[in-house]
Amino acid sequence: MRLFIAVDVPEDICSYLLKIQSGLDPAVKKTGSFHMTLKFLGDAGEQTKDRVTESLEKIKAEQFELELSELGAFPGRDYIRVIWIGTKENPILMKLQKDIENALESFGFKKELDFHPHLTLARVQTKMDFPDIKIENKKFKVDRFILYQSILKPGGPEYIKLKEIRLWPAAHK
Repeated sequence: MRLFIAVDVPEDICSYLLKIQSGLDPAVKKTGSFHMTLKFLGDAGEQTKDRVTESLEKIKAEQFELELSELGAFPGRDYIRVIWIGTKENPILMKLQKDIENALESFGFKKELDFHPHLTLARVQTKMDFPDIKIENKKFKVDRFILYQSILKPGGPEYIKLKEIRLWPAAHK
């Protein structure tokens, strides 16, 4: 099974992202759902999934808020393959991502060396100019992260929530 760990995006932010997508070139392949991937695991068996779940449940992190910041592209604005919206720097998010990496280190998954928090809007197949779209600084609360299974289908991937791990309220220590 194909696994990844992500943060979900609330409905109001999803609606805003859909509005942004509508301003993109019709030739791009728009994503059907929105999440922020914290760690892509790839293919794993049932036993590995269970052990990963146990390791993730041991992570203790506090809730935090993310704020949308800028429109960007991978690998860059001159050669676009993915269009995304980034978030303002958040040390709690960065620590959570690092804690996930550390918790799963012993499983042999490839380590993410340069985590760049973003929400994917579209994948680009042809040459295009970077879109000129202003991003509102919308905020949303993150109170959990999720282990997902991704099933690749002709119409696009299907995501199945396998386990939600709640984060501690900010005042909890």
